[in-house]
Amino acid sequence: MDASLITSVAFTEPGAYSDLRSIRTKAEKNSDGSWTLNGQKTFIGNGISGDAALVLARTGESHSLFLVEKSGNPGYQSG
Repeated sequence: MDASLITSVAFTEPGAYSDLRSIRTKAEKNSDGSWTLNGQKTFIGNGISGDAALVLARTGESHSLFLVEKSGNPGYQSG
């Protein structure tokens, strides 16, 4: 990873806002050990210009943080 990586924090969601217990983004572990994240985030500083985001997602009954890089990731959409 590049030392000049510009990151953002993607915790808030439409409808849940900053109530982290109410987030709906889910992370599911794939058979190859990778993860698939499904959900939507909002109010992300550096979201458009950033290279990656630290994403909060549900992993069953708990929550985990994932570093998601924008480059080469078709699911990373900023707007």
